[in-house]
Amino acid sequence: MSKRKSFVMHQSWATLIRELPNEQAGDLIKAICRYQDDPEAMPEDPIMAAVFGMIREKLDEDADAYEETCRRRSEAAAARWADAKASNSMQKDANAYNSMQKDGDTESDTESDSESSYEDEDARARAREAAASFELADGSSWSPEADRVREYEKGFPELDVRNELLRCAIKHNAMDARRRKNVTNVEQYIVNWLITAQSDQKKTARSGTSFADIPQREPVATSQLMKELAAKAGNLI
Repeated sequence: MSKRKSFVMHQSWATLIRELPNEQAGDLIKAICRYQDDPEAMPEDPIMAAVFGMIREKLDEDADAYEETCRRRSEAAAARWADAKASNSMQKDANAYNSMQKDGDTESDTESDSESSYEDEDARARAREAAASFELADGSSWSPEADRVREYEKGFPELDVRNELLRCAIKHNAMDARRRKNVTNVEQYIVNWLITAQSDQKKTARSGTSFADIPQREPVATSQLMKELAAKAGNLI
């Protein structure tokens, strides 16, 4: 039996107990109470033992339901704790990335400093790719390969794709573990994120930024490449 501090006396039992003589009713109530600590407890009266047998089935059902509720609550608490730890970890990665961005704002004047700056930028890019790690539903981690990141950059030229991948990973990893993506659909999730981010950026540009303020890039077949990326992700599902 479970170590609960209470148990349920059902209304149907009260109707039965009221109809019994006081002595038999008392024996039945005592048997119900003893059963919480002693699963072998039974009334001495054969008739009351038969009645108690039906009541015992309901007591067992209640105990099983209680144990199941405790198990679900324990698992939910563990999942929330794991999500909180993952979210804190990703926030630390985001803070480190923002710090690296600030450190790279000033440019060097000499050729050697310029070369060092390029090396630092490569290091920051690798750090951002590493930070964009997606915690999947099965507990494993997944990150987009460098070639796939370059494809995203070609398909979404107006975005800072590496920064968007980091933001996407932080948002994804903060989800409940049961809602996270798996290896077959995480890329589709990323493509949808980038499409939304590019759309939001264009809306912002239309509302308050002139065309001259938008950096011009070499034209690319954006819509076609986006379709190809989406198709590649869809073929994995």
